[in-house]
Amino acid sequence: MDRLLRYFLQQFIRRGAMTFTTASGAKFTCGDGTGEPVGVRFLTTEAERRVLLNPELALGEVYMEGTFVVENGSIADALAILLDQPEILPRWAKLQWWLRYLARHAKQFNPRRRSKNNVAHHYDLRIITISTGGSIRSSSMPTSNIAAPISSRRT
Repeated sequence: MDRLLRYFLQQFIRRGAMTFTTASGAKFTCGDGTGEPVGVRFLTTEAERRVLLNPELALGEVYMEGTFVVENGSIADALAILLDQPEILPRWAKLQWWLRYLARHAKQFNPRRRSKNNVAHHYDLRIITISTGGSIRSSSMPTSNIAAPISSRRT
């Protein structure tokens, strides 16, 4: 796991100076050495694996869980180096990003028929004729509020 982590991080981090310590104790440095050096440590191999598989989401999660710690500098320094890279997404994550993007758009595709069914499922649509002028308006009211008496709606 250490060699794989080293390979991917060295491909991604090209600016700055960031020293990584893996869960097994191996150390390696990434970047061109400019700026203040930042040292970070992975405490578990699970944290390493998660960052490799989904870096955008997992880095924040493993930091909050305490399995990724900043030993030299602060989390702001580490993020400054990570966000200052020429390619904000590592090359290995681009394919994953595009697959998630396409799957999300396919899942969220909302043609007129599906939209109509969603509205009918969540709202009781009523057509009310307004006595003044005879204009017709569509009024929507949440279905959970229909059966309640008027006196209980005011509370």
